[in-house]
Amino acid sequence: MLDVYSEMEAYYVCGIINAPIITEVVDGYAISTNRGVDVLKYIAIPKYDATDEKHNAIADISKRIHGKAAEGKDYSALEKQLSDTVFSLFA
Repeated sequence: MLDVYSEMEAYYVCGIINAPIITEVVDGYAISTNRGVDVLKYIAIPKYDATDEKHNAIADISKRIHGKAAEGKDYSALEKQLSDTVFSLFA
């Protein structure tokens, strides 16, 4: 479990954890069906800062992906954008 304090913080964390670039890293050491809270131990996710442009971009992209997924629409272009933005956060 992970406590978050706002909807945008939740989208931010989900965006990082589900970004293709991060799932590739996690898949390097874990079985894909066995992803758990240990991800939070190995990926040092910066604390969400509502004033940080990159943090808000990740949250926004993640929110849009969730919306498209709920509608059954393609979100692959957004996933690429998410991966690039998450990469820039850790670079």
